[in-house]
Amino acid sequence: MTDGSKVAREDPRDRSDYAHALRVFRRTVEEEHMAPLFAGGVAVALSGGPDSVLLLSFLKWYATMQKIRLGAVHVHHGLRGVEADRDEEFCRRLCAEWEIPLQVFHVDVPAYRGSEAGHGLSMEEAARRLRYTCFSELLLPQSGYACVATGHNATDNLETLLFRLLRGSGLRGMCGIPPVREGYVRPLLRLARREILAALREAGLSYVTDSSNLDPEAAARNYLRSEILPRLDRLQQNPEAAATRLALHLRAEESAAEEQASVFFKTHFRADPVPGAGTGTLARSALAALPEAVARRVLEKLYRNAGGQIMPETVHYDALLRALPGRRPGEFCFPGGYIACLRNDCIGFYAERPENPSEYTIELHPGSNRLGPGRGSVILSEHALPEFEACTSNIYNLSIQERADSAKIKGRLIARSRRAGDAYRRGGMTRRVRRMMTDAHTPHGVRAVLPVICDETGILCVPGFGVRDGATPSTSQRQLYIYYVMREGE
Repeated sequence: MTDGSKVAREDPRDRSDYAHALRVFRRTVEEEHMAPLFAGGVAVALSGGPDSVLLLSFLKWYATMQKIRLGAVHVHHGLRGVEADRDEEFCRRLCAEWEIPLQVFHVDVPAYRGSEAGHGLSMEEAARRLRYTCFSELLLPQSGYACVATGHNATDNLETLLFRLLRGSGLRGMCGIPPVREGYVRPLLRLARREILAALREAGLSYVTDSSNLDPEAAARNYLRSEILPRLDRLQQNPEAAATRLALHLRAEESAAEEQASVFFKTHFRADPVPGAGTGTLARSALAALPEAVARRVLEKLYRNAGGQIMPETVHYDALLRALPGRRPGEFCFPGGYIACLRNDCIGFYAERPENPSEYTIELHPGSNRLGPGRGSVILSEHALPEFEACTSNIYNLSIQERADSAKIKGRLIARSRRAGDAYRRGGMTRRVRRMMTDAHTPHGVRAVLPVICDETGILCVPGFGVRDGATPSTSQRQLYIYYVMREGE
């Protein structure tokens, strides 16, 4: 490790690669209006890697010039054994040399994934959630910090945009990593990883390397980083700069649509809700007249105003937007146990609180069987129903179809809530329902309402995941059509 004191004594502009990186840092701070946040104190998320070390170096220089409070925070995730211990020790020594106060958190990511709160999360997602929980403690009023600075860079942003492109993200997703959001700032977001490494080499600053970031088999992001990005350089000398320009343009478009949605919401929101419509309503007719992109944002504001926190899927908004015109009543399930309620010319959200939300068992009969408030309905039919012609066995549709061989159903059918340990044989192996939902990335709001359909021998099917082995019908067999309808009242 080099003598960190020279970061404060020497003017970094005397160094070419370091000077370039510093100029980009200062321009980002100015153009993204980070200075007012820095003035209230800034803590650097210090992993010990190259990005966070360069960021700490820049902010040490900036803090000295501007006379602001500077600190650092390191999170030990309980992963990577001795290597993680080495990273913590590196951060402690660096901050001691540079006389920067450091706060260290120890968390147990594997234990968290095994808990109810962390169930279904990947190791990377669980680590991120715990890391930001630790960071949030530094944003409390008594901490003395107004923001936490992270080392996200332009290459991270390019990777994020490529992932979101492959997922078919909308405008908001394609805006990339935000430079400033809710107390978090990212001053290196316009610097590519190679520029950061060049600046560190020239300044003689050491750092640690996380070996898990070098294994292409460890995660899709690592594969993209090691296999795909080097090939992009053959097409575009600086793909990070192109991605940065794209994100800047799209953020301007997103900001305009968001502003229009905010004005509409403030103008049309009525805080005197009709019964069962949460904390307030909007006029359906006025909302239906908006451009779709703006209407989606208004619906999100209405959902969040009612207390919803889980990001709804596109399919939720699509169904609701189609139902807006006219005055036909209806109810639509949204994530987190919320219901979108359409009444006359009003639309509102309310939190669903069934009398017994955790356990229910309902005997099914031919025709429509309502499972209870917010749980949707199961329809049994011996024939395909024309109104569900486009219905598929897909958990992201609001109507799900399964077909079973009637002769293989034993006794009466019931629909019940999911239970711990539920499993059935599907695709030649017995699989736990919880694991299937996790592997399919089923939204939590959908998991909460999907019923388990059983006959007297056990589980026949879970909507969206197929019927058990042996009960799949051929075209010559008598079929039972099972429709699960998440939307109600249509």
